[in-house]
Amino acid sequence: MRQVRQRLDAFEQHRTLLAEAEGEGTGADGLVTARVGAGGQVRDLEINPRAMRLNSHTLREEILAAIRAATANWTEAVQEATARPPVDPSSCCGTSASAPN
Repeated sequence: MRQVRQRLDAFEQHRTLLAEAEGEGTGADGLVTARVGAGGQVRDLEINPRAMRLNSHTLREEILAAIRAATANWTEAVQEATARPPVDPSSCCGTSASAPN
């Protein structure tokens, strides 16, 4: 029972880590910073007041670059977190991958 509880706790920690994973990225000029969270959704967007001097096309490109960088950063964080599952399914509850069906 203790092993089951430990595995459930590890799974819950893993789930929480994934839910809280966040990526951050900035535009090429560093005037825009984006933060992306669960599901790749934009959670925050910071625009430096100096960015308001940019023309609309350049500002748009800065915002998109920041979001792309944040999304890539978030994806990397999620991939690292999921590289090793918290619980080995073959070791759960006394089952074995080599057990006959």
